[in-house]
Amino acid sequence: HLLESKIRILKCQFCGRYFVPRTKHKTLYCDRVIRDGKTCKEIAPYLKRKERIAANKVLSLFEHAKDTMVHRFDRTDTDKEQSVVDITYDQYTDWLNSATKARDRYLAGELTEEEAMAIIYVPTKDELLEQISSELTLETAAM
Repeated sequence: HLLESKIRILKCQFCGRYFVPRTKHKTLYCDRVIRDGKTCKEIAPYLKRKERIAANKVLSLFEHAKDTMVHRFDRTDTDKEQSVVDITYDQYTDWLNSATKARDRYLAGELTEEEAMAIIYVPTKDELLEQISSELTLETAAM
């Protein structure tokens, strides 16, 4: 009967169950409530993105570094004493632009994994403190 009436039936790419789409647009996920009152349409894209990022070292590093840099930038607005890891808006946007370009070039096959990771990498607080102390040591030795 469904074949004769030309009703489209699709298989949800998340839960694997069949459904009739509400529109004629390309539909990947159904409207069934899966968990916590959320549907496949709401949950699946988020989980698919997380899986794709977790499977790729460069994407995983990019997301982690982006979170780190956002937190470092957010801390600059507070009235507390400036820390070595706090950054300005310009520093954040400069890093984000270069890291995004490196990620995109890696995904396009223009950069190797190591080259992209070297551009995206954000030093830890301890590494920054060590770098500053070694620079101070060199400056005092030069005097």
